[in-house]
Formats: sequence, structure tokens, C-alpha cells
Amino acid sequence: MKTGKKRSVIAKIGGAVLIFFAVLLAAFCVWALYCVLDTYDPVNALPEPFAAYVQTDSIRQAAEPLLDLQAADLVLATPEFSGFRESFINLRASGLRRNFFVKRILSRRVDAALYTENGAEPRYIAVIKMDLLSTLTRISHFAAPFLNVPGLVYVSSASYSGFEYRTDAGTFFVKPMKNLLVVTTDRELLQQSLASLETGTANRQAQTVLESQAANPIRIAVNAENLFNLFPQDNPLLAKLRAYIPAESFGTVSFGITDEEIRLNIQVPFANPEPGDPFEPILTTPSALPAVLQRLPESTQYYTLLNAGTLEQIKNAAVPFLPDALRFDSLWSNADSMCRFLFSIPLEQLIFSWTGKEIGVLGLEGKNDPVFVLQIKDEQRRQEIFNTFLSSIIIQNGNSLIYDGVRIPCLQIPQFFQNLLSVFGVKLPRPYYLIQDGFIYFSESPENLSEIYTARSRNAHILKNKNWTDVSASAPTEISASLFYDLERSLPFFARGKSLPSDIFRLYNIGRCDVNVKNGIIACSLTAQAKRNPAGTLVHGYPMQLEGAPDPALILTESKGSSRVYWIEDGTNVQQLDTKTLRRTTYVLPEKSFLVKSEAAGSEVWAVTAQGAVYLLNGELQPVPGFPVLTGETPKADGSVLNGSLVFPAAGNLLCSVSPSGTVAKIAVPATGSLMSKPTVLGARAAVYAKGFTGELFHLNANGEPAPGEPLKVNGIAFGSPALADIGGAQYTAFVTQAGTFYLWKNGIPADGFPIKLDGVFYTNVQAGGPYFYALSADATVHRVDTGGGVLSVTVPNYKAKSGTLTVTDCNDDGTAEVFVSPDGSVVYGFTADLELLPSFPRPGWGRPVFTDTTGDKKREMIVLTADKKLTAWKIAQ
Repeated sequence: MKTGKKRSVIAKIGGAVLIFFAVLLAAFCVWALYCVLDTYDPVNALPEPFAAYVQTDSIRQAAEPLLDLQAADLVLATPEFSGFRESFINLRASGLRRNFFVKRILSRRVDAALYTENGAEPRYIAVIKMDLLSTLTRISHFAAPFLNVPGLVYVSSASYSGFEYRTDAGTFFVKPMKNLLVVTTDRELLQQSLASLETGTANRQAQTVLESQAANPIRIAVNAENLFNLFPQDNPLLAKLRAYIPAESFGTVSFGITDEEIRLNIQVPFANPEPGDPFEPILTTPSALPAVLQRLPESTQYYTLLNAGTLEQIKNAAVPFLPDALRFDSLWSNADSMCRFLFSIPLEQLIFSWTGKEIGVLGLEGKNDPVFVLQIKDEQRRQEIFNTFLSSIIIQNGNSLIYDGVRIPCLQIPQFFQNLLSVFGVKLPRPYYLIQDGFIYFSESPENLSEIYTARSRNAHILKNKNWTDVSASAPTEISASLFYDLERSLPFFARGKSLPSDIFRLYNIGRCDVNVKNGIIACSLTAQAKRNPAGTLVHGYPMQLEGAPDPALILTESKGSSRVYWIEDGTNVQQLDTKTLRRTTYVLPEKSFLVKSEAAGSEVWAVTAQGAVYLLNGELQPVPGFPVLTGETPKADGSVLNGSLVFPAAGNLLCSVSPSGTVAKIAVPATGSLMSKPTVLGARAAVYAKGFTGELFHLNANGEPAPGEPLKVNGIAFGSPALADIGGAQYTAFVTQAGTFYLWKNGIPADGFPIKLDGVFYTNVQAGGPYFYALSADATVHRVDTGGGVLSVTVPNYKAKSGTLTVTDCNDDGTAEVFVSPDGSVVYGFTADLELLPSFPRPGWGRPVFTDTTGDKKREMIVLTADKKLTAWKIAQ
């Protein structure tokens, strides 16, 4: 009975709990439904009149691609934005970007507006559409007393209630309003926004023009007159076009950008010019499909096409804006006089009577000379004109050529006509020409014209050009002007100069820009793509010019969230570069020194002077307490770190050890030769070479003391230090003499089949990488030796390596070592473990490179010095 009663009580409690949670769930569902239905339109929260209106459907979709942009690295490498570099790179590498909840929270629509009045400071307001999250923001004021966020307070008064986030830079006013979160830095603007929400007034014109640009993630509506303020005000052509902009009209700017592609669209309304205005026929004639576009060959690498009006109309519109220094009117008048004298016809008839609307210039792949093209509207009139001026003794018909069965005639143009063409940068003293399908083509190269002719017969038109089709997917077919470019051959106007926007556009080397005129709108669209392999390109912010002569050894230190590179200039100046902020720091030592990476907490590098003074420097490039320490010993070579302590060879076959606490110990090595190279360290063991005609290798324990037993013997002189490796559970030691005798010991005993003979002379010693050992000979040959005695070799062409360096490291964290060779020259070759050349190499560089993530994209870049005193960083294939 008692058991039954207990079960009954438990069942009742369980039922009550279920009912309680069911009621809570039902209440939440009702609340959520209410929040979904009771909403404001975000546009109504933007009071009028604003100077610009920005809209994006998702903060995350708009911002996420920007974090990984090379263009962002370029911007952050400039002095103006370098202060944001570290925070940006930390955000780029943050795991929050992949957090499900963070992504959901940031997937919100945002509408924002900019206000500028009478030269006052600009004011901003942003409206975030919270959707289902408004179930929380609507009741956030109840949670205000429990929020413990520095700088965040909740203010409640008769006139205003809302959150304020107070910082040194200013106060942000945050106001939840139904499904919206309104954020601004101006209290008055917030009050205007709340009033606008209540009245429900909004600028629907701005919203309508933005809806037409929905394909791009970021859309901006801006007062059309203000849009022209973004461009130089002293440009007379822009000043003329601005006169056609209707008052209080909106233009739009929309764009999307990734590392692979940039898309930009600009639309500006205009009012029809008055009759007689030179721009009237150009702006009132709708854009059309240019016939020449389908006639361009597949090999077209760049072009500029005009389809806006006849040559006469374009001349009348453009000539008033030509600089006076070009003397166009004088040259035109002179050419007209010569035409009337020689041909008895005015210059206008000579040019305009037979030419159509379409004119262009193009370049073909693999060809240097451009091709100029004109549409023929009257072939009979063209023949009459050509017959007229070809009969003159001034203009001669040059020698015709036959290419692939095609006759290509040639003209010799008189100087007065060349002078006129030179105003537009055209040089055609003796062009060949081709007439085909209603167009005439001119070029200094007959091969160009032959290729155009044969491409037409083979149906090899530009629509088969992959670069062109890739950037033409969203391009308009009806155009007044069009520009297709490849930065290897042509540089468009928006990519010229030294400005930051120009630098960004140059990251995208294939592009197409079109201008369309229709229904009172001038539209400009740009699509550009980065077709280069990003591997093997410079990291933005590099190279850095160095003041002094650097030693060719770089040291990399990495800790959570930071990486620093160290080197020495002029023998005494320790240099530090923070790869995230690009901040450089210098510490001056009293005499020539070398650096060794530290493993001790709170420190970064050891610095040892020529007289044996030891410094332990921290991340601020300052000595840690207790340093420097005087050892009284003169270093014979660089040092290594064993069991946390610095160890370097000193005179008298001593190993001098300095601990991170400053304790100095000296260990005698019973060698018959001389210790002339630093110890090699692997874990808690080390090995050192004593140089002599009969060399000796000593294994050292964790305290730097020689292990018991006889040293390992080698016959002949050698340079450098032995290599240590743990392979298959065995401990290996490898060494090569100057003459190429390669020794390998397994657990202190010569391995089967060793020593072996390698070809060449060796001034550096062996390095271990995975299951292999690598050695670099003086003829720049890299030898890979395995534990079975197998040898694989590759030679760096056209170089020697008597003073070269060999670096074996896993540069991309894939568990396999890569091999880097810097021969006697300012170049670095990179190889796989199987000695196949890496895709990004060779690259300019000198000495030993280091590899670290400098941009926060979780890919390591190569940092290396160059012989012309620069520090540079290269993206490499991963």
C-alpha cells in the first residue's frame, strides 16, 4: 500500500511538472506568435531626409566574406588602419565565427542611414530586425538590473527609456522597439526615429531602388548629387554630368566582394538634356547590343568599346573637356585645311560620312600591337573616300601582305592626321587594315588582322573565351560603353594611381566594366575576378625595408594569439616584428651577438654577445630580471636550448650552460678535437661534434653532460652539427663529412650498410625530417637518405651552395616535412619530402625562412630576408 501511495504521489508530481512545462511552452508559443505578428517596418525607423541609406539582408553574410579578404590585409597594412590589424586578425581566427548560435544571432537584416547637415559632424543610425529574437529584446528592460556588462546601463525617464553603452569614444543609445533594435550615437536622432516609427512615414523611393539591387549583399541608396561628391570636384566632365541629376533623387551603390570576385553596381538617375546640348543624343538614345562584340576573336585579352553615339556626336560631347594643352581645335583645323586642299572634301566628311556608332580598341593574347575597329555604316561611301585619298601622293597605299590566303593592305598616314590621332593616344603611322562583316580593323601588326579573319571563319568568337564569360555572367547585353581587361596587358582607369581603392582593384586581374543608359538611368556595373594562384604572392604589408644589414637567421616565437619574428641587424641590433600588428621594436646590444629561441615562460629569445654576456629577453624586448649574466666564456658557435637552459660551445672544449634563473654551469667535453658548432637537441638529449681530422660525436644527457662510453668516430673534416631523429622506436644520429661520407648510427651503433658515399662537397651538415635525412652539397644538390641506405637527389639549377642554408620543417602542419634551400643567391627553393618542387617556388629570399600565420587565415606564410635588406612574407601552397 505504501509503495502504491508513493507511486501515486510521484505520478502526481510528474504530471504537475509536465503540465507546468506544457503551460510554459504554450505561453512561449503564444508570445512568439504575438512577436511575429506585432512588428514595425525597419524603413520607418529611418527619419527623413538622410544622405545615404544602407541595407543588407544579413550582417553575417555581408561581413563574413570581408574577414577573409586579401583586400582587408591590404587595408590593414596601411598606417591609417594598422591599429586595427591585431583585433581584426584575432576576429578572423576566432572560433566564434563557426559557432552556431553566433551565426544565427548575426543573420539579421540591418537598415542604416547617414545624416549630414550644414557641415556638422555626420550622424548615424542602424536598425536591426530581430525577428524571433525579439521575444527576448522586448522584455530586456526587465533583465536590465541583472546585466553585468561594463559600460552598459539602462536609463528610464519620462521622456526616454532604453539602454546606453558608454565608452571612451562616446555613448551608443540602444532602444528595443517591437521586432527592431535601434542603435545610434545621437539621442536626438533616436527620438526622431521613434517618432517616425509611430507615424509610419518612410522614403519608399530609396527602398524601391535598393530592391532592384537585391543580388548584392550590401546595398546603399544615396542622394544622387552626393554620390558625385565622392569624385574629384575639379573634373569638368563630372561637373557637366552632375547638372543632369534631378533634385532629391536617389542613386544606388551595391556590391559584393570575396577573394575570388568583386561585383559593383552604380545607378544614377538623370534628366534629359535640352535640345542642342551635345550630350542630348548620347543620353536620350537607349543602349543597344554592339554588333562588334560577337565578332571579336576568342583570343581577345582586353578591349574598350564605345556604342554611345556616332563619332561626330562623341566628338561634339567630348572635345570641350579636352585639356587646352592638347591643342585639339588647332590640330583639327589644320587637318581640315589639309583635307580640303588635298582631297577637296572637309575632314568631317572624310571621317563621319561612312562610320557608324561603334568604335573600339582591343588586344589579342600573345600579340603586342593593339587593334582599332570602326563600324562601317556606308560601304559605298567608304570606298569612295578611300579611293579619293589613296589616289593622293601624300597618302600612299603601302605594300600589301598575304596571310593565310588573306590579302591585308597597308596605309601610310600623313603627319597631320597622326597629330590628330595622338591627342587620343593613338599611334598608327603605317597601319594594315582589314574589312570584314561591316567593320574595318586597323593594326600595325598584320598577324593581328589575320587572326581576326581566321577566327571569324572558324567561329572562334569571344563567347568561347573563358576569362570573358566568367566576368560576363551578370553583365548587361545592351551597353553604351564596355571595358574588358587583363592587368597583364591593360590597366583600367579605376586601377591607376597609388590610392587604396586602386590597390584593391588591382587584386582582381580579370574584369569587365559596362555603362548602360536606359529609361533615365545611367548604370555602371563592374565584375572582376582574381585569376592568379594566390600561392606565391606577397602578403600585404610586405616587404619591409630594413635599416641595417641583417644576419641571415630568423627566429620565430609563437604563443597563444601572437607570433613574433626576431633577427639581428649590423651585428648588435636585435629586431622584433609582431606579425599581427606589424609593429617593430629594437633592442641594442653592446657588441656582436647571436640569438637563440627561448623555451622559458615569460621570455622569448636568448642573446649572447661575443664576450659571453647572456641576455634573456621577453616579448617587450627587455631583459627579464636577473639578466644579463656574465659567463666569462667566449662562444665558439651559436647555441641551443637543452632542458630549458641555453648551451653554447666555448674555448677549451667547454659547454657553457645558462639557466632561465641565471645560473651558469660549465661542462668539460673530453674531446681531442675542438667544439666548433652548436649542439643539436631532440627532446631531452643532444649531440655535439668535435672538429678534427678524426672527428668525434658526443651524445649529451638533459644536463649537457657527455653520455658514458666512447664518442662516435668519423674520418675527415666536417662542418656543422649532427642530426638526431626518432624513427620506428629507435634513436638515430646522422652526420656527413666535407668529402661526402654519410654516417648513420642506430641506438649508438652503426646502422647496417653505413657509412655510404654521397657525391659532392659538403659545407653544411645533415638535417632530419620525418623518416629521412637531408644534406646539401656545394653544387646545390639536395640528397635525401633513408635508414636503409637509399638516396634520392635533386639539384637546384644554375646555383652553388658553398654558403647556402638547408631548412627542414613542416611548414603547413600536415605532418610531413618540407625542405627549403637557399643557395648562394637571393632565392629560396621549396621541395616536398620527396624532393618535388613546391608550386609556390622559387621565391626571392636569403637565409633560413620561418613559417607562421600572419593573416589569421590559419595558413602559414613564409617570412624570409632578402639580400637587398628587406623582410618579406610570401603566401605558399598548402
